[in-house]
Amino acid sequence: MDTFMERAWVNGGLMKNFIGQNVSVLLCVNEEIGPNLITTSTDDQSITVKVSEVVGAKEGEWIEVHGKPLNSNTIHCKEIMSFGGEDVDLDKESYDMLVNYMNNCREIYTRG
Repeated sequence: MDTFMERAWVNGGLMKNFIGQNVSVLLCVNEEIGPNLITTSTDDQSITVKVSEVVGAKEGEWIEVHGKPLNSNTIHCKEIMSFGGEDVDLDKESYDMLVNYMNNCREIYTRG
């Protein structure tokens, strides 16, 4: 049985605060170059995703990446999930507000 990997939800701008820690981030694929996905985060940061193998992601496709940031704009991917193509209408502004709230008010949502 797999255990739940505790992680922080972040956007591109928050990745620098979680280098080496488990995170989840939503990204839009710009292109796939070998073992790298060149993406844009919900707060319009350019993020490189290091993957272990070619994933066949399409330009404009929204993905959720679980992994560990190597620096402020690169993440080593442990798991990747696709939202099913480029026609997803993601509310980027709401997602950014949510992750900023969760990371600035951690005590409220961890204690209940």
